[in-house]
Amino acid sequence: NRDGSYLMTNSNNGTSWTISGTKVFGIAIDGIAAVAILQSGAGYTGTLPARLSDSYYYVYLGVGSGEPSGGLADIYLARVPKASIGTKASYEYYNGTPPTESWTSSLGSKTSVFNDPNKFELHPTITYWPALDKFIMMSAHSTSKLGIFESDNPWGPWATLYYGDFRDSYWKFLYQGVQKWMGGGA
Repeated sequence: NRDGSYLMTNSNNGTSWTISGTKVFGIAIDGIAAVAILQSGAGYTGTLPARLSDSYYYVYLGVGSGEPSGGLADIYLARVPKASIGTKASYEYYNGTPPTESWTSSLGSKTSVFNDPNKFELHPTITYWPALDKFIMMSAHSTSKLGIFESDNPWGPWATLYYGDFRDSYWKFLYQGVQKWMGGGA
C-alpha cells in the first residue's frame, strides 16, 4: 500500500490472505515503509546461517515512492521477533557499518544497508542461498534493468554480481530468487 506497510495473515499456506488493518509503518508518520522480508524458505522455515537468530523476521525498509520517477536509493534493515511482527515498538533497526552487526530501538538512528545512486524500483527481493552461504538481492532498475547483489550478511556489504539489461523492455515489479530452487547442486 502506498501509504504504509500493513500486516496480512493467512492460515492456509498462502491460498487466501486477510488484511489485519494493522499499519506497522506509515509513510506520512514514519517516512518509511517495508519493501521486502528476507526469504528463507516456505513459511519462513528454511535454513538461516547459525550466526543469525531464527527467532526474528528481517524486514527491509525504504524511503520514497519506489516509482520509476522517484525510486529508492537506500534500503534499511529492521528485525523483529516473529511473534511481534505487528508491533512497531518491538522492531530493532540496523545502525552499524557493514559488515559489523549493530542494532538500535530508535528508527531515527537507522543506517542504510544498501545504496544505489541510480535508484531502484520498489520491492527488491533478498533470499538466503544455503548452498553458497550467501544472501542474494535482486532489484529492478528502470524499465528493463536488473541488479543482482550478494553478501555474507543480510546487512551487507553488498557486492555486485550483475547490473544491466534484462531480456526485454517490459517493466518489472520484482525479480525473485526462490530458495527451493537453490539446492545444494545449484
